Amino acid sequence: MEWSQACIDCKRCVPSCVILRNQERSPKSILENFSQASPDPFTCMECQACKEACPKGIDFGELFVAQKKILTPSSPPLAFKKVLRLQQWNFSPLFSASKGHSPEVAFMPGCALANRSPELIEAILTHLGEHFHSVGYFQHCCGKPLRLIGDEEGFRADFQKSLQALRELSPKLLLTACSNCYTTFKKELPSLAIQSLYEVLEEIPLPRSFAPQPHKPALTLHDPCPSISHPELHRSVRGVLQKAGIPFGEFKNSKEKTLCCGSGGMLGLTHPALAKNQALHRAKESPTPLILTYCQSCADRLTIGGKKGVHLLEILYQNRLENRPLGFFAKWKNRFLNRWLQRPQRS
Repeated sequence: MEWSQACIDCKRCVPSCVILRNQERSPKSILENFSQASPDPFTCMECQACKEACPKGIDFGELFVAQKKILTPSSPPLAFKKVLRLQQWNFSPLFSASKGHSPEVAFMPGCALANRSPELIEAILTHLGEHFHSVGYFQHCCGKPLRLIGDEEGFRADFQKSLQALRELSPKLLLTACSNCYTTFKKELPSLAIQSLYEVLEEIPLPRSFAPQPHKPALTLHDPCPSISHPELHRSVRGVLQKAGIPFGEFKNSKEKTLCCGSGGMLGLTHPALAKNQALHRAKESPTPLILTYCQSCADRLTIGGKKGVHLLEILYQNRLENRPLGFFAKWKNRFLNRWLQRPQRS
């Protein structure tokens, strides 16, 4: 294998990866024997940290993703049915919504944030309504969960459903708070007018409800791994924090070198124990008990890891420095209630 010849077995990739940390063999040995005795590909978080750490640019994730696509159609993992059920709910008319008609902007929170709080979503829409003539709401899944578990055909079908709903809404600009949604649409539809919500928040005034005072607890900023190859996300989030006067520190591994919280690759469903292992590993790297992030899945997972994860939007719109754990039914109830949110219009 070409990559096994390129690997110098420096083991720089090992600390970043839950697979490599739990393997007795060296990275070079894994590459040399990949086709015969590879690690379980469904333990890959697809976070690209191994590639970032490797001086040769070797991407273990590319190997594991290819293997997932081979295995899932013939012998899917036990968690596959759970992901299918999750996607059926995500695309159900009970839990999805498109509100507006050719709005100037449409806000797409992403699945995890949509589960969080109708009050938070309404506050974001109200704030956007103060600065744009018309605001739409787009509560649909980008389809990435099926891709992460190796079902590329299923992902394509789900993405087309989401794309059809987006075309019917027909916003001039799509704003998303979710890094997974942002990167998926950027990759699959480069012509789409899309921006991160944080890029817009950097340009418009902060919400009037935000209390502009220094937060006494120290915060450490965690970048979600889908943002690795998108420096505009790193830059805009830090710009918003500086604009709001929120002091924060950085992880040793941040921005393009960030490490996964344990949610990547649907690891929480396929290998819960490894997902918790990764959450503990990442949370332990924070010098502060409070970890600030701009991904709700990361906030939840880092809380499982023993620290308190908090979403930037909850600080800006609700002045909260806590991540209240929500149960399964509470999350889906919130998603259901979002369908009745009012769309603000500027006069």
